[in-house]
Amino acid sequence: MIVGNRHPGPGWGWRTHRLPPSIAGMLRTLRALRFLFVGPLLLALLAGINLATSPGRWWVQWPALGIGIAWLVCLFRVAKAALVVGGIAALVAILRSGKSGSPPPGPAPR
Repeated sequence: MIVGNRHPGPGWGWRTHRLPPSIAGMLRTLRALRFLFVGPLLLALLAGINLATSPGRWWVQWPALGIGIAWLVCLFRVAKAALVVGGIAALVAILRSGKSGSPPPGPAPR
C-alpha cells in the first residue's frame, strides 16, 4: 500500500535490514559520507542558535561532543571503505600487469 509519496518496502527510509548485506553496507557507507558534510553544518547552525539565544551560556558543547563522536565513527567507516576500494584497485592493476616480477610492457631498453 502506498501512502502519499512513501513507498514502504526494502530500503525505504533508514530500514536496511531487509536488503542484501552488500547493499546495506554500501548504503551505510554513503550515509556516513553524507554525514561528514552535514555534521559540521549542523554544528555551525547550533552554534549560531547558541550565540543568538543565550550568548552567556555555552550549551552547544554537548551537542558538539555527540556530533563529534558520530563524525569520527563515520570518518573511520568511510576511510575503511576507501582503503578496501584502493586495495582492490591495486590488486587489479598488479594482476593486469602480468607476472609480478616482469617489467611493464613498453619499448625495449637500448
